[in-house]
Amino acid sequence: ELYLKLKKKYLNVEGVKQMIEDRDDNSIDNDFIFMKLGMSTDINGNELNGHETIKVYIEDEKSRGFTWFSTQALYYGMSEKKVKHYKKLIKQGETVKIIFGIGESAGGSNDIAYSAIIQDIISDKSPISAPTSDYPDEFKGEQARIWMKISDIKAEDKINASMLKVKSTEADLKQVISNSQYHFGYVCFK
Repeated sequence: ELYLKLKKKYLNVEGVKQMIEDRDDNSIDNDFIFMKLGMSTDINGNELNGHETIKVYIEDEKSRGFTWFSTQALYYGMSEKKVKHYKKLIKQGETVKIIFGIGESAGGSNDIAYSAIIQDIISDKSPISAPTSDYPDEFKGEQARIWMKISDIKAEDKINASMLKVKSTEADLKQVISNSQYHFGYVCFK
């Protein structure tokens, strides 16, 4: 029994299971899209922690009022149904928010640090180029499975991870991000 538990942990079975459940989660009452930021590398090979990465996007947003944020966090991208749902909400004038957590290995405390408003989402099963050149120069040429047009990027001081749960499993968000098992998905208040 111990061997099976260790094998599951080593193979990241729970993390993969969570990723599949989130990709296929078709419920429509999610409060937020969640993204846990780790270390990233710009086109010059400079490593950026989570705070530095968000600062790049904040600076880029200042030039036009929005920026395109990209992620490879879901191996097959967001489900088509999920993308259509969020696009419909945006078109109806609803506010769709993304909240960013920053992992300890990326200069954070495994908690929510920033939020932004999503204006559009594009996702594909394979990595694709940005829909426009309206994203940070530091990441030019990048390809990703998920692109989100975001605005109003700011430090988040009203919401923390302990207030939220993963929509698909009802797991405590603070716990799963502390265990490094959750990097992208749909969360709601407990």
